[in-house]
Amino acid sequence: MEFAAETELNRYTEGVSLTPQLSNSKCGPHWRLRDWCAAAVLFAVTVGVVLWQNSRVTVLWDLSYILENATRISQGQLPYRDFPFPYAPLTFLTQASIIRLFGRVFWHHIAYAAVMGGVATVVAWRVLLRILYGRVQHAWTSALLLAMPCCVLGIYCIFPHPFYDPDCTLVMLLGTLALLHIEHDELPVRSAPFIARLTLLGTGALLMLPVFIKQNIGLIFTSAFIAVIVVEAVLAYKRGRRELAPRGTWIVCGAIISALVAVALIAATVGFGNYLHWTVKFAASRRMPAWHEMVGVYTNPALVLSLVLMGAGAGIAAFARRAWLRWFATALLTAPFLWSVIYLALDSDVSEREFSAGCGDGFHLCCSPRFTRRFCRNNCGALRMLCGRC
Repeated sequence: MEFAAETELNRYTEGVSLTPQLSNSKCGPHWRLRDWCAAAVLFAVTVGVVLWQNSRVTVLWDLSYILENATRISQGQLPYRDFPFPYAPLTFLTQASIIRLFGRVFWHHIAYAAVMGGVATVVAWRVLLRILYGRVQHAWTSALLLAMPCCVLGIYCIFPHPFYDPDCTLVMLLGTLALLHIEHDELPVRSAPFIARLTLLGTGALLMLPVFIKQNIGLIFTSAFIAVIVVEAVLAYKRGRRELAPRGTWIVCGAIISALVAVALIAATVGFGNYLHWTVKFAASRRMPAWHEMVGVYTNPALVLSLVLMGAGAGIAAFARRAWLRWFATALLTAPFLWSVIYLALDSDVSEREFSAGCGDGFHLCCSPRFTRRFCRNNCGALRMLCGRC
């Protein structure tokens, strides 16, 4: 009787699940010919967009600040000690190295931005592929389609000059990809423990790098990931999966070691007190907005109402069993984006209309019957989608 019931259940759910049983789902996606071709296309298109953007846009104020300080560093001056410098050092050290190696030629910095932009697009695609692989059907195609907008909206596609925000984003993408690589159990822990531990230490060091590229987003990124890794290691130990707990320990050790090495290098060159004064105290006092200004945007009644509607829609969609509840959840999710579409015809400000037009894409997405059906399906509810655990 139980076998017959199980057979009937399998027949009923056949072709419905978004999480097909893949024999190699734990091994993650590997590089094949089509992957190399897709990566080459994404990279080439992104590089072309960045080069085209450089042919028509030059933001002299921001660009001159990067290249001026990089030039001073290439000539032997030390930031924080020889001149005021309220920024993290790695972007400026990278541009200074380009100047020392290739000379003071602007084209070299354009090439750097183009290459880094292309790399970021490819890495973003691999991050999406690893998240979707084994969880949804046609994961490869879905990840490629989701990554395509990065070709024209990538880290260097809008502001096409070397800058610390895009550099920090690239390193954060690399750190995320490294963690996903570890999550898929692709480390040869048993056959090559030294290589596995070295990889874990390198991943921890990579997670610490954003702090030395841009203080605010880098610190938040590093702190959040380290906290998650520690919590997951503790939970793995308590659940009896003690073989997984050391991985988090090695990653955290790698982050701590890289931080200590960076502090030692800073103290030996420019002085840690100087670095702390300019990048933390001075930057926070002169460049950080007031607290009420930062949180003021979240008191906007329209934003609060939109979050409430979308939260209610996501909650209902996660547990909806009837068709009318799914349609009601779709209406709640669509309402905030619908207002953005209506706002296009009401506001005369060009910049506001462009922003609303971008938000209107969410309206088209939520109105898609395929999206609604996938989003509201029982085995891939909204809450699990938001958590990345389909």
